[in-house]
Amino acid sequence: MIEVLNGFPPTVMGFACKSHVTKEDYEQVLTPTVRQALADYKKVRLYFRIDPDFAGVEPSALWDDVKLGMEYLFRWDRIAVVTDVEWIRQTFKAFSYMMLCEAQVFRLDDVSIAKAWVMEGVAQHRPTTLMMRTDKFLIAVDESAASLKAVSYVSQILRGRTDVHVRLLRVLPPIPPGLLEFGGAEHP
Repeated sequence: MIEVLNGFPPTVMGFACKSHVTKEDYEQVLTPTVRQALADYKKVRLYFRIDPDFAGVEPSALWDDVKLGMEYLFRWDRIAVVTDVEWIRQTFKAFSYMMLCEAQVFRLDDVSIAKAWVMEGVAQHRPTTLMMRTDKFLIAVDESAASLKAVSYVSQILRGRTDVHVRLLRVLPPIPPGLLEFGGAEHP
């Protein structure tokens, strides 16, 4: 069973794994919670507590875990695993060297240290809009009033942000037929 833990900032997802973890636990609890957080934030942190009564995990649930981890490989900011289950500790330590984010394993006696570590430096963010989840924009503009409104709208939303790159693509009007190679005859 997987349970969502409360008391974390919005960019930190907390989970407790108890007794036996199934594929349904991933499909109904973990995956939707993580996907929603990643829809709202550019990067998230994960906190997993594996309780002492943990009895194992279905192979299909492990596969779902690997797929989810790889799908969002560049979106993890920090991962903390808290457990006294030795095979999980050793497996996580072995794979943590291949992760692209900070990752640590803690003992159950160190729950408060693990929570402090996973939340360290997390700013209290509010959910972001699509405009705030990206750092690059390309705006196609022409001579219309709608183009001017689009540029004004984007500049209002991004006002004060220095981590965003905006490029304008000037769309030229169609070339007059007289200037075409065949004088427009190729399009009767």
